[in-house]
Amino acid sequence: MALPPFTMVMEDDGAPEKPLPPPPVDPALAEGAIARIRKQVQGNGLKPSSVELRAINGFVHGFYGTTSVHLAPSVQEAKRSGRFTDGQIIQPQQINEAVQDFVSRVASDRGVLGLVHETVLARPDQGFGVSGDAIPLPQVTRTFVAHEPCGKCRGAGGTPCHNCLGQMRITCYRCHGQGGVACITCQGRGQILTPQGPVVCHACAGRGLSVCPVCQSQRMITCPECQGHGKKICEGCGGQGWTTKSWAVTLTAQTTFRLRTKGLPPALVTLIDRVGGAKLATDGHARITPILGRDAEMLAPEADISQGASLWFLYRAEMPFAELDIAMGKGSIRPKLAGFKARLLEVPEFMDALLKPGLEILSEAAAGGAASTQKILECARWRALGDTLRSLVRGNSKRALKSLMETYTLGLSENTAKRIVKDANTALSRLSLWPRMVAMGGALGVSLVLLAAYYMYGGRDAVSGAVLPEGTTGGLAYVFDLIFAVLLAAAGTHAIRMAAGKASKNVLEGLGVVSGGQMPLPKPGAPGLWLCIGIAAMALGFSVLNGLFG
Repeated sequence: MALPPFTMVMEDDGAPEKPLPPPPVDPALAEGAIARIRKQVQGNGLKPSSVELRAINGFVHGFYGTTSVHLAPSVQEAKRSGRFTDGQIIQPQQINEAVQDFVSRVASDRGVLGLVHETVLARPDQGFGVSGDAIPLPQVTRTFVAHEPCGKCRGAGGTPCHNCLGQMRITCYRCHGQGGVACITCQGRGQILTPQGPVVCHACAGRGLSVCPVCQSQRMITCPECQGHGKKICEGCGGQGWTTKSWAVTLTAQTTFRLRTKGLPPALVTLIDRVGGAKLATDGHARITPILGRDAEMLAPEADISQGASLWFLYRAEMPFAELDIAMGKGSIRPKLAGFKARLLEVPEFMDALLKPGLEILSEAAAGGAASTQKILECARWRALGDTLRSLVRGNSKRALKSLMETYTLGLSENTAKRIVKDANTALSRLSLWPRMVAMGGALGVSLVLLAAYYMYGGRDAVSGAVLPEGTTGGLAYVFDLIFAVLLAAAGTHAIRMAAGKASKNVLEGLGVVSGGQMPLPKPGAPGLWLCIGIAAMALGFSVLNGLFG
């Protein structure tokens, strides 16, 4: 709620003294707003010295804001192979209950609440206006673990080896369990042939077998699949037979913010809602004072605490609000001033009235006529109109409107700004329209004469005969037709641009856009397009006539 229009001063023993009236708004606070208005009216039909502050009527309003903090858990779950005891051991189905118990115990822990208190007040906004934020508290954490048998191997750590069927050894694949392989000297016959006849093989002593190089006559070897373990290590638990689920629980401080603005002026409430609670503090619109300790306990009824909050902060906010009486020449305006940034509210559209005479002249220039040039230069005496004309010469209508609205933030309506840009754009466009049309007509007339001479009076044949050698196909003559038409269009377009540039030169020099005759030629616009279409149509028509009667 808003504070009453006085402040209760408390003695050390808690006894209230007499109420004091709220402080009035300092007139120096309005000087910044007056300076902005003077800057806008300069060059727009009113001397800056004519803008004066006659009176200021208002005082500094006080109101309360409350930031409530709820401690909420953030849980990250992980799974590992083996049995680990790096946390509080629980049953898997107990995790929700364990988390809630942890949060409830921490929410009443003075150390944790003190940590939250320091974290919030250390922010640039001191927690004022903080709503919907989740402030992490990495210092407050708890880990819970639960052990479970592996679901794949059922706690055995592995599955029976499919190669040895759990026997750990298999029959030797080299000797197939015989313990030996055929002697390479006698090929397993036990004898070798010599010039004297068959004799006993000295390598195998007549047995026909030699020691198996793989099993060394043991007939069995260690299973290569399970390395003699008789089982294959379970991929799910890494052979441990158990898995450990862990839940890392950290706390975040989730905030909600509420303001009590009942009793404040509606315009001030609108500004508070538009700016937002946090920016009231960080941007300097309001003077914020956290209320701590015993003072907060005494003013607890003023706090608007969110239900279930673990911690809350109470703030006293002060914002000036006053009605200004500002002299503007023979007239006056009465806007509202709010906040220590001297934001002006409910400002009358004084710029519309100041620019009205110039805007009427600009509208006459947009209508066209012989005096358009003079009228454009005349309305440019109003700085806002002149700046808009210069912006349109250098850019487009959208940028000109944006620049106008950003420069004149006070007292200029959007409708008037749009009308200024529209009329200025029309006036500049029509300024050179008539010279462009005249140049286009002249270019079409000259092109008609030259095309007639080229097609109907032997010009085409003369050019072809002089340039093309004898025996060359006549198809190349059409290339010269195209070149001739393009040259006519280029010459005519240049004439249009020259005429437009000459017509615009006086205006652009008067606006200060160009000086010393250094001016880029304007684009030909629609007349240039019509000229090209006309030349193409005439060239095609004469070409057909030349084919029929040539």
